[in-house]
Amino acid sequence: MSNRTKNHYRRNISRRRFVRFLALVLCFASVFVSSCFSSKNIDEIIYAVESRFPGVLQTPKNMQGGLSSIGSEEAISVGSTQDLFYATQEALYSFRSDLYLTVNSFEEFNQYWDELIEDGALHSAFQYPEVQIEYDNYEPCTVRVILDFNDTGIVMREILNSTNPIFTDPIQQELYDVAESIVESITDPEMSDKEIAIAVHDYLVVNTIYEDITNTVDQIDYLSTAHSILVRNEGQCQGYAEAYTLLMSIAGVESRIVSGSALDQRAKYQPHAWNQVKIDGIWYHVDVTWDDPIPDTGDQVISSYLLRSDEYFDRDHDWSDLFPYCPEDDVVGITDR
Repeated sequence: MSNRTKNHYRRNISRRRFVRFLALVLCFASVFVSSCFSSKNIDEIIYAVESRFPGVLQTPKNMQGGLSSIGSEEAISVGSTQDLFYATQEALYSFRSDLYLTVNSFEEFNQYWDELIEDGALHSAFQYPEVQIEYDNYEPCTVRVILDFNDTGIVMREILNSTNPIFTDPIQQELYDVAESIVESITDPEMSDKEIAIAVHDYLVVNTIYEDITNTVDQIDYLSTAHSILVRNEGQCQGYAEAYTLLMSIAGVESRIVSGSALDQRAKYQPHAWNQVKIDGIWYHVDVTWDDPIPDTGDQVISSYLLRSDEYFDRDHDWSDLFPYCPEDDVVGITDR
């Protein structure tokens, strides 16, 4: 468990085996922070989250013993919750379809998985829909985690594997073309990683409107995607985080999504998503959603949550200690614009 002082969110998550982690839709904000939904839609959104929220490592519906082969990949040895977190993160951000693990027993694997779910650490905005698990009946046990990815994940996978990605799916091709065009328009080869991180943040703040009106499950799903943010210029917190990571990936700068919680206007922690970006070996926090206020401020850019430390984010955000530690802000030269 995390030793952070603000553990409200994690303490309130019930411990159930392979439960769905209700994350990233119900994020609120104060006057200057985006709200994920209006009060009249709470029941509909809660239903959507509980029934079919995409992008989280959800309940494995297909679990079976008798795994006979581990294919061509070497299994990763897992002996702790931390080991499982690192192995899962590596698989998710290399967009692998299979993750093979060895653990003393399947019961031990269950324990580690439960602890990560309780800690809010098993999340990928790009993974879709449910995880499938296969395992053998031996001790030590071999476990196969089968992953699939949404449109953003597929685009990012192809970016990793090809210098000129071509997609058969028109949504994926459109997303890639738009994202590539944006990066070309706001960056140049002479820019530092920090300058790119700022440019992508500023583009999203200026060109995106936070949309808190959601009437259907499909609307909620779509607003939580990079396609909604980059093509329609509207969306919600997970969409902002997806879009930021996609643009940074095209620009050649490492960025990941943090699943956690943040304070709402009633001083209660609610599920939320933001980013960490790697600058000179340090993973800084970036919350584009919280820098894009309601009502929209047009061309004005707020940078309160850009390249910030753990200490700064700890004031109103909460997340697993397993994510990379950031010791200090890097705000030299950053001002509201």
